Amino acid sequence: MKEKVNQLSQEDVQLFASMEGHYLSEEERVFFETMKYKEEYELAPMNDLLLVEADNEDNLYFIRIYADEYEVGLGATKKHFQSLKEALETELSKIGMPAEYGTFGEWLRQRNYKGINYDGNINLH
Repeated sequence: MKEKVNQLSQEDVQLFASMEGHYLSEEERVFFETMKYKEEYELAPMNDLLLVEADNEDNLYFIRIYADEYEVGLGATKKHFQSLKEALETELSKIGMPAEYGTFGEWLRQRNYKGINYDGNINLH
């Protein structure tokens, strides 16, 4: 097996452990297992574009930065996070979405992770 290149943050260790065995769909399992693997084994110094604005009707984007930092944005408004857990828990109203959209994690779950691209790490190509 590959050597780990990053130690997970305590927040994300807890997040991945809490999700294991409690997935609501196969797509949710793939999302969390893939994100854990990416954080541990795949650096993204040139960013890992996980969700492109054009791939969803709300025009949100989602980027992994280096190993385990993230950015969620809508147009020019964006928020930077130190962990996946923090990104998923952010209220989308903080980047300009209506309050009824809830958190970014709720938004992803509601759309069953549609549009997530696991091959967007340009450092690997």
